Amino acid sequence: THGRWEMQAPVLEEAFDFAQQGEEVRCKVREVEVGATYGFSVRVGNAHCWSEWSPSSEPLLVALHPPVPGHGDCLEVCGTADGDVVRLEWRPFRASHGLTRLEYKIMVLEWPC
Repeated sequence: THGRWEMQAPVLEEAFDFAQQGEEVRCKVREVEVGATYGFSVRVGNAHCWSEWSPSSEPLLVALHPPVPGHGDCLEVCGTADGDVVRLEWRPFRASHGLTRLEYKIMVLEWPC
């Protein structure tokens, strides 16, 4: 199901970076929000008239790369003398720019002896 188009405040031309390359025109759209889904449409015009809007693009979810462990980082596992507690230690993962909330999940598997 596609979302419906909503009128937004006019976007000034400075919000776009245009680059003409061969037969294609490229555009970088800035100031999008992470976690939001966008559809894009384009039209062309001059001082006298405008074309119709192009069909909408497929929806695009703006996302960040997941955090990753640093090069050489590893998980350290230490057991206690009585064997009822295990301590896990690791360095914090490197997060992409703009990623502000991290959550760690631990999975424990029991291996047969």
